[in-house]
Amino acid sequence: MSAATRRRFDMHRSQLAQFEPTLALELDDLLARARIVGELRVPAGGSIVRSVQIEIRYHRLDPLCLPETYDPVRRFPPSPDRHIDSDGGFCMWLPQTEPRDFDGEDGLLLHLGRVREFIVLQFMYEIRRARNVKPAWPGEAWGHGIDGHVEWIREQLTRLPSCDLNKFSQDLVRGRGATSPDSPCPCGGRQSFRRCHRPFTELIKRVASKDSALTAAVVRILKESA
Repeated sequence: MSAATRRRFDMHRSQLAQFEPTLALELDDLLARARIVGELRVPAGGSIVRSVQIEIRYHRLDPLCLPETYDPVRRFPPSPDRHIDSDGGFCMWLPQTEPRDFDGEDGLLLHLGRVREFIVLQFMYEIRRARNVKPAWPGEAWGHGIDGHVEWIREQLTRLPSCDLNKFSQDLVRGRGATSPDSPCPCGGRQSFRRCHRPFTELIKRVASKDSALTAAVVRILKESA
């Protein structure tokens, strides 16, 4: 472990001691594993505060990469409707919408705040389901699997005023036809590739290389717009 990595973990440990004393950082150099375990105190309405067991798993020994959060004791039954995977993992966002601020000095505290908000939604879900309120999930949510990626792609495209969804093509996804960032955008709009679809296509390519569901969503949209 490098000295810089060690300092970052020490900073996370110090932040937990100061702001979240019921959570502890565990490091295992031999197994190249780092995680945060313990109870997260979560407001549950009025003056009620509940303690929920969580486990935050770093990606090996990388304190700058956004970690994954789990319900290790299955306090919340896994279900697509409540966005909890079968292994207890919290499905808090699509890969392409995940926060990009974990590498900052307050990254861990920001992440814990989002985890706390997610758990509050779990409590609300249980209340709404018990009262037969539909939909039971109280917040906005993407669809499950490929459907969620399709929704996200369509939303991004409609945000760009120059984009005609019918012109969404293989060239646009792969960036073909744009020899430089200043070339006309493949979508047929009036702006350059840099100012139009370049950020979107770069994000598509980066996430699709790691997530087959996004690749499948792109294929579906291409077929629909053919």
